[in-house]
Amino acid sequence: MQWLSDRIEQYISNPEFFDTAVIPCYRISLALEGKAAVKAIEVQMARVLELEDRLKGRIVLFPAIVVFGTDDAPFKNIIDATSIAMTRFKYVIYAPFDESLAALLQEQLKNNNGMMLSANDRVDWFTEIVDIWNKK
Repeated sequence: MQWLSDRIEQYISNPEFFDTAVIPCYRISLALEGKAAVKAIEVQMARVLELEDRLKGRIVLFPAIVVFGTDDAPFKNIIDATSIAMTRFKYVIYAPFDESLAALLQEQLKNNNGMMLSANDRVDWFTEIVDIWNKK
């Protein structure tokens, strides 16, 4: 379920069915990369939306965490955010759009219950999530 006002009612009415929070994460640097960077984010967001569509009724797709340039401050409180989300969801899964964010997330999540999908765009996120569900 996407984080949209017309869809949030599904979650509110049936929270027991939604056990997974998916949180996209990406970096924006328009001055350095321009149109190519925007296109790369579009492609990754399409992957996230496809994932949400395939797993509709079980995942809640949260708004993205956006990092501007080299400012990694939005990730400083990731452990707190994960702990709060874990009170409502059995699985909190981050979807980083690039390797630098994946490394940063990995460091932040190493002592936490949050999980992360591969930043490699050749990896099928659907399969990764199903594998996560099957491990617990």
